Amino acid sequence: MVACFDTTEASTVPDTAQIDTGQALTSYSIFVKWTAVPSAQYYFLMVVSQATGQTFNFTYTTTSAVVGNLQFASNYDCYVYTANQVGVGSASKVRTITTLVPPPVNISAAQTGSTTARVTWQPVKDVLLYRVTIQYLDDPTSIPFVKNVTDTKLDAQNIFPCSTYLISVSSFNKFLVPSEPRNYTYTTNKLTPVASVELDYSCTTQSVMVYWSVVLGADSYMATATSDNGTQLTCTDQSTSCQITGLSCSQNYVVNVIPISVTCKNPINATSATFQTVPCAPKNLTLFRECSSDVIIFSWEHMSNTDHYLATSVDSKGEVQECLTVDNTCYFTHTVCGRRYYFTVYAVTGECSSQVSSSVDISTAPCIPQNVQTFATCNSDVVLCSWDIAEGALHYTVEAFGTRERNSYYNCSSQSNSCAIKDVQCGEYLTIYVTAFDNECASPWSLAPVAETAPCPAQNVSMVKECEAQSITVTWDQPGGAIFFMVIAKDSSGVTYNCNTMDLTCKIKDLNCSTIYTAHVIVSNFQCNSSESQALTLGTAPCPPTNLSASAEFGTDLGTLTWAPSANTVSYTATVTGTQGHVVSCSSNTTTCSVKLECAYQYSAVVVASSATCNSSRGANFTFNSASCTPDNVVVDLNCSVNTFAVQWKGSAGSTGTYMAIATGNGTYATCNTTSSNCTITNLKCGLTYSIYVTTTFGNIGAMEGSGYIVQSAPCPPQDLKASLNCSNNVASVSWSYSKGGQLYKVRAVATDGHEDQCVSYANQCALTSLFCGLYYTITVTAEDMNCTSKPSESVTIKTVPCTPAQISSMVDCQTNALTVFWSNSSGADSYIATVQDSHGLATTCQGTTTGSCSVTGLSCGQIYHISVVSSDGHCNSTPTPVADTPSAPCQTRNVGIAYDCNTQIATVWWTPTAGAWLYSVTLKAASGYTVICETSFSYCEIDYLLCGRNYSVSVQAWGWTCSATTYLHQQLATGPCSPGQITAQYSPSIGQVTWGRAAGADYYTVKGVTEQGLTVSCVTSNTSCALYNLNCGQSYSISVTANSYASCQDLSTSNQIVTITTEPCPPNNVEASFPYQNNTATVSWEASLGAVGYEVSLAGSDGHSLSCYTTETFCNIEGLHCGTVYYISVIAIGRTVNSTSSTTVLLSSAPCAPQNVTAVTKCAEGAIAVSWSLNLDVQYFNVVAVSNTGARQYCNSSSTTCTIYNLPCGQKYNITVLSVRDGYHSNLGAVVEASTAPCVPRNTKGHLDCISNSTWVTWDDSEGALSYLVFARAATGHNSSCNATSSLCQLPDLKCGTLYSFSVTALNKDCYSNQSTPFELQTGPCALNSVSVMTDCNSNTILVEWEQIMDTGIYVVTAESHGQTVITCNSSSTSCVLQDVGCDMEYSIIVAVSSNKCSSVRSSPQNIKTVPCQPSGLAMDSDCMTGSAILSWNASQDAVHYYGQAQSINGNTLYCDSTVSSCTFKGLKCGDMFNFTVKSSNSVCNSSFSIPLQAGAVPCPPSAVRFRLQNISQDYWVMTTWDSVNCSDVEYLMEISGQIQNNPEALIHFSSYWVPRRYFEVPLPCSTAFNLTVCARNSAGVSKPSSTLTGFTAPCAPQNVQYSGNGLSAVLSWNPSVFASSYTVYGVLGGGRVLLCNTTGFSCTVTYYTYYSAIEVTASNAVGESSPNQIITGPVGTRRRRDLVESTGLEIPVVQNLTASGVALYVKWTAVKNATLYMVVIKDEQEAHPAIEIIVQGVFYIANELKSWTTYCVTLAASNNNSQSDYSMPQCATTGASK
Repeated sequence: MVACFDTTEASTVPDTAQIDTGQALTSYSIFVKWTAVPSAQYYFLMVVSQATGQTFNFTYTTTSAVVGNLQFASNYDCYVYTANQVGVGSASKVRTITTLVPPPVNISAAQTGSTTARVTWQPVKDVLLYRVTIQYLDDPTSIPFVKNVTDTKLDAQNIFPCSTYLISVSSFNKFLVPSEPRNYTYTTNKLTPVASVELDYSCTTQSVMVYWSVVLGADSYMATATSDNGTQLTCTDQSTSCQITGLSCSQNYVVNVIPISVTCKNPINATSATFQTVPCAPKNLTLFRECSSDVIIFSWEHMSNTDHYLATSVDSKGEVQECLTVDNTCYFTHTVCGRRYYFTVYAVTGECSSQVSSSVDISTAPCIPQNVQTFATCNSDVVLCSWDIAEGALHYTVEAFGTRERNSYYNCSSQSNSCAIKDVQCGEYLTIYVTAFDNECASPWSLAPVAETAPCPAQNVSMVKECEAQSITVTWDQPGGAIFFMVIAKDSSGVTYNCNTMDLTCKIKDLNCSTIYTAHVIVSNFQCNSSESQALTLGTAPCPPTNLSASAEFGTDLGTLTWAPSANTVSYTATVTGTQGHVVSCSSNTTTCSVKLECAYQYSAVVVASSATCNSSRGANFTFNSASCTPDNVVVDLNCSVNTFAVQWKGSAGSTGTYMAIATGNGTYATCNTTSSNCTITNLKCGLTYSIYVTTTFGNIGAMEGSGYIVQSAPCPPQDLKASLNCSNNVASVSWSYSKGGQLYKVRAVATDGHEDQCVSYANQCALTSLFCGLYYTITVTAEDMNCTSKPSESVTIKTVPCTPAQISSMVDCQTNALTVFWSNSSGADSYIATVQDSHGLATTCQGTTTGSCSVTGLSCGQIYHISVVSSDGHCNSTPTPVADTPSAPCQTRNVGIAYDCNTQIATVWWTPTAGAWLYSVTLKAASGYTVICETSFSYCEIDYLLCGRNYSVSVQAWGWTCSATTYLHQQLATGPCSPGQITAQYSPSIGQVTWGRAAGADYYTVKGVTEQGLTVSCVTSNTSCALYNLNCGQSYSISVTANSYASCQDLSTSNQIVTITTEPCPPNNVEASFPYQNNTATVSWEASLGAVGYEVSLAGSDGHSLSCYTTETFCNIEGLHCGTVYYISVIAIGRTVNSTSSTTVLLSSAPCAPQNVTAVTKCAEGAIAVSWSLNLDVQYFNVVAVSNTGARQYCNSSSTTCTIYNLPCGQKYNITVLSVRDGYHSNLGAVVEASTAPCVPRNTKGHLDCISNSTWVTWDDSEGALSYLVFARAATGHNSSCNATSSLCQLPDLKCGTLYSFSVTALNKDCYSNQSTPFELQTGPCALNSVSVMTDCNSNTILVEWEQIMDTGIYVVTAESHGQTVITCNSSSTSCVLQDVGCDMEYSIIVAVSSNKCSSVRSSPQNIKTVPCQPSGLAMDSDCMTGSAILSWNASQDAVHYYGQAQSINGNTLYCDSTVSSCTFKGLKCGDMFNFTVKSSNSVCNSSFSIPLQAGAVPCPPSAVRFRLQNISQDYWVMTTWDSVNCSDVEYLMEISGQIQNNPEALIHFSSYWVPRRYFEVPLPCSTAFNLTVCARNSAGVSKPSSTLTGFTAPCAPQNVQYSGNGLSAVLSWNPSVFASSYTVYGVLGGGRVLLCNTTGFSCTVTYYTYYSAIEVTASNAVGESSPNQIITGPVGTRRRRDLVESTGLEIPVVQNLTASGVALYVKWTAVKNATLYMVVIKDEQEAHPAIEIIVQGVFYIANELKSWTTYCVTLAASNNNSQSDYSMPQCATTGASK
């Protein structure tokens, strides 16, 4: 049997696991372990807090876990779920585990003894027992100290200094299970830092002594000096000082001292001292000097730690200069040219100096060459130059600057002291400079005497003839080197004319007319003459014509002239002058010509002959008569009403016949006859132009043609009048046919209401543009010419456009959304149409008849509707009314939102702006009815003043100009809760209870207490009271209560009421006691206790002495402690109600008592001081301090009663004190004793021989510590000498001459004396010599000196010193010597001495001698032109007693004079001669050489009777000056004018004429100029003095800054004063003329009808004349239109054709101007007695009536149109007659 079956495996959830172990590991973690279940794949551990319900869920694959981050001392329920792929098994049983209590915090330790310390910590709540473990970390193998304590502190033993300990504290819970420990590392260090560090630096040894105070427990000390660059140097010693050596220069060192014991050292460098080392030698030396300066700038890199520098320069001759400065630069200003200078410098700080720097050197510029001489000859182009050798020069350059060709230039170079300049041009006047050079610099220029070459020939010679004077003026360019010129002219017959001058022009006078001359020029400089210039040829003016005759012709009024011919003539000009003033001329190249004369007058004629360049003089006048006259001055007057001509004329001179007047035109004529001078022509036709002629019975055709007159008859009336209206502009166009004779047409339209409009035209049509709307007009036209107007034409009638409606208004109905338009009826209208257009341009209309309104419905919101209305008569529409705007209702607001800011308590409402709204109103309303409204033109609004704890409804209303729209917000606004009030607080130890009143809108409250240190406690509740626990001692808690709302604002509604809880103060901590002042005063300090208002300190001494102190500070100074006593000190804090417990007790030992009976003894030889005192058993050791007078300190420590200080420097005075020292404290200072070391050895000893007294002055540097000095001199011969001194100078007298001495100096004080200084030797001077003689020679510049020979003597030195302290010397080994280059006019004192290496012998007795007189200098000559004499003067020579003068003329004549004073007179000088003046002086023994010649001449006298006058030429003022001639040959004159323009000291003028032979000159001067005028004369001898000065001033300048204010009728003009002006005139310009408006002496004027004139001019005047006008006037823009500034657009100026005065009427007619529509006519009386008449005319004529009788009126006019205006015409004037 076969059986089939199938199997399936199935799994169930795993079995339940059970927790078998559960324990707390720490205060924040537990350990859980459970049983293993084989079918379980995962385990879910659940940990639930019993206190908070917080659940932790963990998944594991193992059977144990550690759970962390738990709360301390809390119960947790734990259970486990098993799980596999099927599902989760059942939960295990619950195991409850309690975490451990936490370890304490704020663990600290403080040393309480040398081997004890107290450990403290913060208590843990509900903990009664703590475990403390102390592990010695420096020895890991040591056994830890463990102890359980119930207090929060532990006093530990065996805590050693300089050790590190790990302190661990754990808390036991109530089951005595300890928590995890909290660790604290504690390091002990009982070695305190040294209290003070003092230094004594020595710059000579580059070391520093370091001194410090004793530190209790220290065995030794290490001093470390750290430099700026980080280098460290150290020294170690067991005493309180040591020396650090090897210091670097220019460093700042910081010195620290570290105490060291057997077990440790104190690395804390709490006390340090600093010092600076001597500066290093300066480096980076630089020199700067400019070649042009004698200053050398020596600079170097600035060294640190430097007080000042000493720089030294030594030149190539050994001279030394020093410069002391605090800067790093020295200016050596007293250098000498041509020398090499070497510079060094060293730095100084205090008494220390650096090493001397390296040397740098530089040379100064070479010296200026001296005694420069130049040599030039006439026949050579080479100039030689020589000079003396200049110190420091290597080569020389000679530069010569000439006066030719823009300062010509020459040069040469040389290495010797002379040079030749080649290729020098003629006529050069050379300024020569010599410059010395080395390799770097040049000396300043040395100016040489001027060198002059021969003059050059004259160039560009030209001749100009003066036609009237029959003279020729020859001119030429200035040739180089020229002084004098000779001009020679010769005619064709060989006659010669000469002219000599020193100017560039010369005039040859009195030549013959019609003659040809040839001329040339020769140039001279009084030494050489040039060659002749190029010859030129020129002819004189022609001779005047002769044999003049004339004839006259009747009818033609011609006159014919004839004359005889003149030689060399090209043309003739005849001038004819009538007795009535008529002048006419004619020109001809023949001997006859004709002119047009005026009839019936006598004429005189003269003829002038002309060549190509000149006119002859006028010949004799010839007189003759012209022919008799024909009728003239024909005048015609048209009578328009009867169309007749009234003709009048002037009769012929002497005629008694009959006259006929004839009018002809277009083939017709009319006449009238009369024997008088007038008649009337009748029967004229209209519109014709007639020619009028008047003739006589004896007349001819020439007379008739000469008197023709053209006149027009009256025009005919126009025909075919037509009119039409343009509806768009209400303008009527009128046309007609042209009328005969009509030049201008005037159309006249008269309305039914009487209104009248006109238009004027030159064509046959015009437009009426000023018609009123809605009227009927009757139109006619007339024709006019210049004189008459025709009768009117037949009329026509038109109707104008209806008027525009008025009083437009509108109204919007907000309910129906409709618009109604209103208007008033208008003239001529039958119907009306209103147009309404919205903001988008969509328009609609409504129509009305006579009701005056219509309506439009369906308006859109937020639109501006534009409304206009027109009227109509069925044919024309009126112009639209001005647009009126009407707004519709605004649209509803959208997107309204609201937000509330809890911090600012401001609500913000916003929305989308809506069309048509200009204002929005936001309303917030609370349920209580409290309402807040905000209005704005923006799309948002911020609202404050909301009540707290309220709900508000919100709405927004949009306002238009006519209506409004409101939008409501569905949500409400909730504000934050109100702040709590009525807060109270109560306190019991560590607990504060707070209560308050309930706040509106609050759901719960937060109470917080905060101290000033930031400690915080808080509680949260929904009630109105709360308790604050665990308040700290010594604190003041500020209590606040905050109301909160779940719906609105959080933590913002905090109370403003101030409530405070104050706890009791804490006991003081860290109490310390010390002796900072070393005067038995203790200072006790502690940390401030929170809440304390004061402190009480108690001191109890071991000797029973007690002290106390009360203070509010954290320290207290307690005086009166006994020395050598131990005190027990404690502090309590005093609170407002309860005091703290007492602080920990601290011990303090007072300072030891001071030593007694201190003495000090100096050991001179050892350089030491021994100090001793009485024994004191309460002292560990004694500290001796010696302070020198320089501040240096020396120390010595000893445990006995003596101590010696060695190695003391010399010359120091010490103040010595001894201190008792115990446990780091020293006693008060005891008595101070003084002691001094031996004085220092004198240094830098020097000696100076006094050659006169044969004694020696010895000097030395002051020795430190010295009170006096002994100087000793010993000779090899045994002779001794000594002297005593208290200063550093001493004289040793009575030394033997010629003896070698050794000198030394010893310093002394009251206790010791120094060693002798380093000896030095000196040789005394030789003995004196006698018998000296001196002599000089008149012809040389030397002095011979002789003396007797002395045995065994080397060199003799002769010295001569003048009274001016000039010294010259010579040396000789014989018995005589010659002094060279002796100065003239000097008295010398001469001595002779024998020279040795140190000193000369005693000088010989002085020998005095006088030298030859100097040649006189400073020559000056003053000539008397009237007497022909001259006074020569000069500078007096010092020892001269007589002078001899000489004057030699160029032609060889010689004059002489002599005098005992410094001037003499020469007589007989001829005017014009040149002289060389010289003089020599005599002292009765010798005569000087002659002086340098002074070249001067017998110059002419200045001109007399100088006159001038000012004349106006072309608006400029010229000064015409004349003078009398001077009585001297070949004289020329020069006029000079200097002045000041407009009183401006910076605007000066100086003018001089050229030299002229004539006695007049004219020159223009600027306006407002004051001037001085002089004239001088000259000839070949020179220039005279100026004449007497004339003064004057010119006409004033035009006034400036002319301004006006006012209007066209009346304006005030003002201006700035013009210098030298006495009056001012204002003119009005009309056309080409001007009218006087105002004359005043002030600076302003009132002008009427200001705009009448084309321009306004202002002038200034004085006695000389009137200034040019100023037309530049400024004032208000647009006030006045200047006629002369009208923009030119092509309009011509109208021309006045007829101006006739009839009675008191004035008729004016003018030409028509193309494109002109109007004419401005201005009529003004000539005297300005009446206002001007200004009218606008449309035609071409005007009649002014009712004018003043017998008054001259001037008329000017301008043409204009709508765009432009022409200039005004020239004024024309006429005089009215009598009134009728």
